[in-house]
Amino acid sequence: MAEPHLDHPGCYRDEFHGGLVTSYEVPDGPKMLRETLCLAQTAIGAVAGVTGQHHIALLQRLVDECDRHRPLGRDGTHGDRHTRTCGCEDKQGARLVRVFTFRRWSGREESVTASSVEIAASGALVFRDGDRIVLAVSSPRDWHDLREQPEEQGHGEA
Repeated sequence: MAEPHLDHPGCYRDEFHGGLVTSYEVPDGPKMLRETLCLAQTAIGAVAGVTGQHHIALLQRLVDECDRHRPLGRDGTHGDRHTRTCGCEDKQGARLVRVFTFRRWSGREESVTASSVEIAASGALVFRDGDRIVLAVSSPRDWHDLREQPEEQGHGEA
């Protein structure tokens, strides 16, 4: 769990993510934010070219966070991939997906949105969305430090 950072208001110390993590409260949902961020990436790429790559990469981290809250399928639609923070109003009886994070031995962190994860007898990770396999990491040498991201508590929730 992230601890508030006393020297940086609005930031949290989170060792899993490698240091300070910020938390922003904005009135727009993840769908609108994602669309705006992607438009900004395209504009920066068109105007700044190679010199804008750093900003495009920073925007991509924000897009990835939007996707964590409102996951999309391979077809680019949200469909029934609801989370508690996806912004959909009609989730009654819907299947909620979960977000899992693991680290590659290379140090790269990956997030996967799935309804379940299992560790096979061989040590492979298998992420599933219902009966469909979302991602399989075949070798136990390819991953470590599997965690499920905690559910975000929105305003007014008990």
